[in-house]
Amino acid sequence: MTNENDIYDGKLEFLELLKSEGYTDEIHNSSGKLWAAYCLSKKNIDIDVSFWAINLYVDKYKYLKDERIQKQERCYYKYEIIDKNGIVYRGDTMTSFSNFIRRYFIITDDKLRNIGAKRCAERILGGQSLNEQIERFSKLAHCAGNLIPVPLCFNSERSGHFADCDYWDIVMYSVYKWCCSGNDRYIIDLLNRYNQNKHVGESLFRFKKWMENFHNNWFEFVEFNHLKAFVDVQSQYWYPKEFWKNHFAFNRKINELSEEEFYAAVKLICDIIVDRCNELDGCLN
Repeated sequence: MTNENDIYDGKLEFLELLKSEGYTDEIHNSSGKLWAAYCLSKKNIDIDVSFWAINLYVDKYKYLKDERIQKQERCYYKYEIIDKNGIVYRGDTMTSFSNFIRRYFIITDDKLRNIGAKRCAERILGGQSLNEQIERFSKLAHCAGNLIPVPLCFNSERSGHFADCDYWDIVMYSVYKWCCSGNDRYIIDLLNRYNQNKHVGESLFRFKKWMENFHNNWFEFVEFNHLKAFVDVQSQYWYPKEFWKNHFAFNRKINELSEEEFYAAVKLICDIIVDRCNELDGCLN
């Protein structure tokens, strides 16, 4: 079993670069401050497509074992994987810390109604402390247990301008429903939530190519991607775990959670990430 204190924070890959931008040694001693420096960096960096992360995917995900690694075009610090069929895979941070740090600041300051991630980062570097649970999440957010390879046209499509599904339980639920029914609407809802994804057909095509690695089978998808921590393995069909009540109904956003529900979700997500780190450590190379 992996000792949680020994779990590697992928943000450390860019520690020296962040120091070169003027951040002091103190960011090495606080996961929250390290996240803040990473968030505010003027360099074009992303942990989930760093050289460290891309090599992790090739090492731990056997369907990518012999595939080619290359730099992304015009991106010095970002990499990608090309499989034998020409399908491009990049990394994805499974559950974004940004959504939670914003909610944390609103919960702890009655005067706040809305705050962006960068403003949160500025407050942290300005000396505002984080409680133990949020500090824990700030480290685990960019460890191996919260990173996964996904095909191109998937990451930002589920979590960026096109959608608000930057929580991995929603991905699990959508893939589960697709595997059970074969109905593409579950994936379209995931990748084109607000009908703004102009290449949704390409997103769906690449998703299906990804699923061919697992014979479109839910159990193989979970096994091959080391996702048992996200499902109830005691249930017959390995039903996905829900981060909070009614999240799968797409009608309980994080800003609607009570303080108690919020911290329960943070604990559940962190525990899942730690369990998944153990699963990744135990998989065959």
